[in-house]
Amino acid sequence: MTPIRLLTVLVLLVATDATLAARRGPVEGPPNVVFILADDLGAECLSCYGSTSYATPHLDRLAAEGIRFTRAHSQPLCTPTRVELLTGLCNARNYEAFSVLPKGSHTFAHALGTQGYRSGVFGKWQLLGAEHYPENLRGRGCTPEQAGFGAWSLWQVEQLGSRYWGPTITRGAAGSGSLTEVHGDDVYGPDVFTDALLEFVRAESAQPFLAYYPMALTHDPFVPTPDSADRDASKGPEHFGAMVEYMDRLVGRIVDEVDRLELGERTLIVFVGDNGTHPSVHSRVGDAVVRGGKRGTHHHATHVPLIVRWTGTVAPGQERDDLVHVRDLCATLLDVAGAEVAADVRADAHSLAPLLRGEEFTARQTIPFWYHPRPIARPKSEPVSFAIDGRYKLYDDGRVFDEVDDPTEEAPLGVDAVPAAAWARLRAALAQLPAR
Repeated sequence: MTPIRLLTVLVLLVATDATLAARRGPVEGPPNVVFILADDLGAECLSCYGSTSYATPHLDRLAAEGIRFTRAHSQPLCTPTRVELLTGLCNARNYEAFSVLPKGSHTFAHALGTQGYRSGVFGKWQLLGAEHYPENLRGRGCTPEQAGFGAWSLWQVEQLGSRYWGPTITRGAAGSGSLTEVHGDDVYGPDVFTDALLEFVRAESAQPFLAYYPMALTHDPFVPTPDSADRDASKGPEHFGAMVEYMDRLVGRIVDEVDRLELGERTLIVFVGDNGTHPSVHSRVGDAVVRGGKRGTHHHATHVPLIVRWTGTVAPGQERDDLVHVRDLCATLLDVAGAEVAADVRADAHSLAPLLRGEEFTARQTIPFWYHPRPIARPKSEPVSFAIDGRYKLYDDGRVFDEVDDPTEEAPLGVDAVPAAAWARLRAALAQLPAR
């Protein structure tokens, strides 16, 4: 066979394979779910979102293979976000206290369990009042098993300890109890969590599984990682960049294992941040410097990265500017798994499942927020409500800001500066918040 004819045959074979893959379409049945929740990571921290401070090649690749959402939002703090994510409900319906997932909560792990999923959670728990909390909070909340998970390897279930070097980790399985161990100073917690998740994925790959990874990274304390050249822990936020890059490396390990096991077409991978970056961190996006907004209510407190890959179902290389809130992801998981979505979840969470499948999709026009992070620890504090439409933000006290031109909310707008249609949208969104 001549070189030219051989080349022609190879081209035809590649084209035929591509055509067959396109005809084959999505794999039948509900997908596995690998859900990764980064801790204290605003959108400004990933290079695929324009960051020039840190290199995140694995997440950049994940975005290139799926969808990168540019207008995804969370609550401004970890527990409020986690309660909304796990239940799909606005905090106004069920939020009790910091570090507490209300007892009896129906989570996405419960829902996927009804569809035959095996479920595991690895990383940071912090949803049960641990022993270092005040007595009125101690033991309040849910264990991993009560939240619907069948296996776990977690920091801060009932004890605190370190999440990084020399970590305190609780491992267990439903029906078999838990064991808490303090590891040596040469053990790095995020490696232990990732190893446990990968072990779970390999063990459960024959049937649908849910692997939920609420990461410890990139939350403070800011300490060196195993890849850090400088091991001086006293340098604090100077280690943040190394923590971002190690987080990215761990995500790469997980995605690579899914692909090595040939589970890409059967696995929905979600990566999202739980809230804005710590305020001590300043990151560069192009020529701008973004200060982390965690705990606040301005744009950088809630704007988080969201990347979704589902090989063969989600078309690669997409960039979407649809408004998304993390609680929408709960409804999305239930929809793709074929589980029932309760009416109150449908009211608060907007499923992305049609978008992921390439079906007709109507995006959110607004996102309403209800934020009261420590109602028991700080009983005199008041909740804050606000709504956004992608351009403007309206607070319940009547203040309104331009989130695009004034993301840190330095200059409230006058009534006449906001289009009437935007006023109407935002007021309607606030009116939709459940009564508290």
